[in-house]
Amino acid sequence: DDVADDMPPPPQNRGQRASVSAEAYGNWNQVKAFTPPVHPKTPEQVAKLATILNASFMFSSLDKKDMDTVIGAMQQRDFEASSRIITEGDDGEHLYVIEEGSPVCKKKVDGEEKVVKTCGPGDVFGELALLYNCPRAATVEAVDSCK
Repeated sequence: DDVADDMPPPPQNRGQRASVSAEAYGNWNQVKAFTPPVHPKTPEQVAKLATILNASFMFSSLDKKDMDTVIGAMQQRDFEASSRIITEGDDGEHLYVIEEGSPVCKKKVDGEEKVVKTCGPGDVFGELALLYNCPRAATVEAVDSCK
């Protein structure tokens, strides 16, 4: 009798288990070999990108081969002063690393765009929409010429 009193109560029924799924492959959805894009860069650009990306939590644990793949896939984009780089609410397709210039990040607050951050060379932006598969969290505009 004493032993029965010391036993924990039986587990409660938590309800139905959540489903688990994985991508299905068949004739309609073939697995294809991935060939990453490679855009030419100078050795200086490669070194600069490696330094910046190694400081980022998203890329710091990549091995050399994977880091080289990421850097090779990056391409330079030039933005003139006053041009919009990304727009709040849009789908995200790219991550940006600033080489030159000082773009500003703006958020809509009470219907008006307010500057929430000024970026500079070495800063990275645009990763949130890619990481969380969500719309862009802010608008980014070039104040001056940006690479």
